[in-house]
Amino acid sequence: MGFWSRLDATIHESCCVCSWSHTQSLTSHAVCARRDLAAVQYRDIDAKFRTQLIQLKTTEMATSDLEKYHKVRRSFL
Repeated sequence: MGFWSRLDATIHESCCVCSWSHTQSLTSHAVCARRDLAAVQYRDIDAKFRTQLIQLKTTEMATSDLEKYHKVRRSFL
């Protein structure tokens, strides 16, 4: 059994609507994916992502500034 067959079987088992015909299978996967995306953990995901991205970039900038500060300080000592 190839990778894609195993992946399809795994997805198929996790979905609520089961059908082996290709079109119906894709439709059932889409229905399950939409249901999963409506879950509580994905609500306001854009706002959560934006907040985390801002925090990450701010931390990266602060780290960069501290590295520059320590490099200059070491050169004066």
